Amino acid sequence: MKTRILILAALAVMYSTSALAAERQKMFEKLDANHDGAVSLDEMKQAFPQADGSRFKKADTNGDGKLTREEWREFVQSVRASR
Repeated sequence: MKTRILILAALAVMYSTSALAAERQKMFEKLDANHDGAVSLDEMKQAFPQADGSRFKKADTNGDGKLTREEWREFVQSVRASR
C-alpha cells in the first residue's frame, strides 16, 4: 500500500512538473512576438506594459538584451520559488 502511494505521489509530481514546463514553453512562445527564439524587453513590455524592466534585466543573465529559453526557464523557476 505504501509503495502505491509513493508511486502515485511520484507520478503526480512528474505530471505537475511536465505541465509547468508546457505552460512555461507556451508563455515563451506567446511573448516571442517576432518568433526569433528569444524575448526582447520590448516584447515583454507588449505583454506586460506595467513592467519596468528591472526583472527582465535580472533574468537576462548574459546581458544581450534578450531572454533565451533557458534564461526564461530559470526566471520562471525563480519567481515560483519566491512565492
